[in-house]
Amino acid sequence: MHSIALAVVRDETIREALEEISRYFMAPIEFVASLTEFSRVSKRKNIGVLILEYTRLFQLSEEERVFFYQLTIPRVIITQKDGEYYLVPIQGVMRISESARIFREELLRKLQEYFRPVPVESVDFEGDRPVFLTRNLKMQELLNSAIRIASYNTQVLILGESGTGKDVLAQIIHLHSNRRELPMIKVNCAAIPENLLETELFGYKKGSFTNAYEDKIGKIQMANGSTLFLDEIAELAPSLQAKLLRVVETGEVDMIGAEEPVKVDVRFISATNRDILHEIKKGNFRSDLYYRLNVVSFHLLPLRERPEDIPLLFQHYVNYFKAKYQKEIDAISNEVNRYLLEYPWPGNVRELRHFSERVVLKTTSGTIEPDLIREEIQLFQLLEKEHQPESLHAYLANQEKHYILRMLTRNEFRILDTARELGISRVSLFRKMRKHGIDIHQLKKSSH
Repeated sequence: MHSIALAVVRDETIREALEEISRYFMAPIEFVASLTEFSRVSKRKNIGVLILEYTRLFQLSEEERVFFYQLTIPRVIITQKDGEYYLVPIQGVMRISESARIFREELLRKLQEYFRPVPVESVDFEGDRPVFLTRNLKMQELLNSAIRIASYNTQVLILGESGTGKDVLAQIIHLHSNRRELPMIKVNCAAIPENLLETELFGYKKGSFTNAYEDKIGKIQMANGSTLFLDEIAELAPSLQAKLLRVVETGEVDMIGAEEPVKVDVRFISATNRDILHEIKKGNFRSDLYYRLNVVSFHLLPLRERPEDIPLLFQHYVNYFKAKYQKEIDAISNEVNRYLLEYPWPGNVRELRHFSERVVLKTTSGTIEPDLIREEIQLFQLLEKEHQPESLHAYLANQEKHYILRMLTRNEFRILDTARELGISRVSLFRKMRKHGIDIHQLKKSSH
């Protein structure tokens, strides 16, 4: 799925300026007559920035206006007043010179600044559908189950360590659901202070408190007819948990300062990296809310439990970043996988992505060499907080697993040679591989 800039403009001068800068812009600029065409275009292309003529804001229907303000993509508004142009990002106003040349230069610069292409994650696209990149059989079964339940409007809880791709799975479920015509709304419960999160979620009426100069539609109401993804749900304060429970149970939102609740139709997908049952026992999370949100749950495996995905994802990110930075990298040394499999990746896919970017930037020849991988992993181990296993038993099991992986890759996945080097029988090696979930066939595929 490639990225474009979508322009909803009628003014000929503005259109001509956009057409002129399109030859220098990093992606195609596509023109449509109205905002109602957004959903049609977004099915086949990623919209990296929306460009809207200011006068069009006053011509939007109420439904279009709500849709416009709930969009999470960057939006740039271009206005003309008394012969002067203004480029107005949603966050503020920037004055543009009357000179056509300077206006075009500034317009190009600003659009390039705001343009957001398809984000690189552990996800790829087949046509207009995102797919999770994995060769792990358990993960493939999980993804198939997620797609099967996507068309039902049931609530979903996604569990897993940080960096395992919970937000990607939520996106896949939404885009396979009957709510995909509208964008999924996202809220990170850990990133917003408690006193602001209430207004962010539930909204408020004008005059309900100091500085409430106009109505604010909350994220729950914005997600009406769509999906609301609540990331880090375990961080939600108890008072907000009670209000959220009422929304899930009744389908009604109590805006701050409103006399009557507002009816909504929202599907909730929640995620957390915490042991939420432990949080319930400690009294930090309501059990009734948990059972409402946990109609269907999925637990994403960390990378250390699906090692066959490590070379696959590394290759994916190398391809992405070498294109992004225009680096000539033609090959990855065969020994690279040995070092990749030795490291436990406590930051999971997110850490592997950042690691891959560093490697691409530091590669000076056409081949990624194993020495660079080894040095970067050593640097990661020094800079990152050491991953602490829960117990001595878990620590020893993790060490055994990664030692077997290292020996397998060193012996090019030959079972007999690996067993001899380990000083155990083939039967014992197979038993240990089953115990640790090591799939030799998938590892061979990943190494090529």
